[in-house]
Amino acid sequence: MVRGMGKRSRNIRARREKLLLFEHLGSYERLMHALKLDFCVKAAAFADSHRYQDFGSPSAIAFLITIFQMREADAIRCISLGRYVAAADARRDAQRRRMQSPTSLVQQQARGPN
Repeated sequence: MVRGMGKRSRNIRARREKLLLFEHLGSYERLMHALKLDFCVKAAAFADSHRYQDFGSPSAIAFLITIFQMREADAIRCISLGRYVAAADARRDAQRRRMQSPTSLVQQQARGPN
């Protein structure tokens, strides 16, 4: 004899499925944010390289407005955010290189004054 699933079991199963869906949506949202940040970093590098002039645009903002159908405020925000993220990445990489260099601060202090 096969019995159906009880109400409590159905509720627990539905709750678990909903949690899995929310977890999936959360990871999708994080991926989308990361892709947007990557786009902004590339847009900032594009703006700094002045390559937009090769396409006949007077500015990088005008290029983003025309090609990507962005609003002016969004294009400005994207480029400034990209510059900020790129600068933060550069600072982090420089700090990491200093920490990994053979003549770290600790070794320099161990040598004593010159």
